[in-house]
This record gives sequence, C-alpha cells and structure tokens, in this order.
Amino acid sequence: MEVNLKLYQAEGDLLIDPLLYRQLVGSLNYLTITRPDISFAVQQLIGFTNANWAGCADTRRSITGWCMFLGNALISWKSKKQNRVSKSFTESEYRAMSSACSEIVWLRGLLGEIGFPQLIPTPFHADNTSAIQIAANLTAEIFTKALGRPRHQFMVDKLMLFDQQHQFEGG
Repeated sequence: MEVNLKLYQAEGDLLIDPLLYRQLVGSLNYLTITRPDISFAVQQLIGFTNANWAGCADTRRSITGWCMFLGNALISWKSKKQNRVSKSFTESEYRAMSSACSEIVWLRGLLGEIGFPQLIPTPFHADNTSAIQIAANLTAEIFTKALGRPRHQFMVDKLMLFDQQHQFEGG
C-alpha cells in the first residue's frame, strides 16, 4: 500500500469490470484471516450516522441510524427510535452520533482483543454541521477539570470573560 496515498471516490477512471474488483476485495478480506500483516491495508473501520428528527409521528421521538464498515464489509448497524424526545434536529443528530461513537469504541476494543488493534483514528461521518460543532467544542472543559494555565486562558478567552481589575486599571 502506498504511504500517504489518499483515494477519492470522485477521482480516477471507472473500472471496466466491477465484479472482478469485488472478487479481489473479497479475496483480500479472506486473506486477512491468515495474513495479519496485510490487515492494515485491507481493513479500515469507518462509521456513518444520521437521525430523523421526530421521525415517529406518535411519540415525536427521533430515529437513530448508523452503520459501521470494516473495509468494504458492513459489520454493525442500528436503526432505532431514540429513548427521549429531542428538542431540535441538532439534538437528535448529536444523540445518534453519541450512540455510533459508543459502537466504534466497542468495535475497536473487540478488534484489539482478537489481535487487530486499530492504530489510527476511525473515520466517522455525520451530516449535521451543528451537531459536529457541538461534539468538537471543548468549551465546557473549564467547568469540569483542572487545566494548565495556557489552556485555562484559552478557554477564558473563548468564553469572552475579562478580568475586571485589569479593565479598571486601564489594561
């Protein structure tokens, strides 16, 4: 496998015989059982998630949906009504992302236990920008743990707090 090569679905020429490609991928998947040295090149764990806000007309509860792939093989999936009513589309998407992340953590642990530790982060795809931003926002960190001075100051600045004593001293 070429180092640092990034393959994109929208680039390159289409295969003349997709069946041959699928047979090759299936053969590589089979080989990983007896050839763990090629596992990294063949098996990349990827997750996808989505939600349908207030999808149940009766309860107004959202529907969570996610699927996990190991290489090209679908290995885990879920489609289930959420346990609580979400107040927004963003909240329902965030709940779906949380559920999918729990599955990723479990799958990574399982793969590690059977001898295939995942050395790189698992690609995880979601389509709700607001929910992604909430998941990536560490602002609440300042309320939950001790932080080093630079991180603490960074969080204080993010919260747009200011030192009143400095303000009155002209600073």
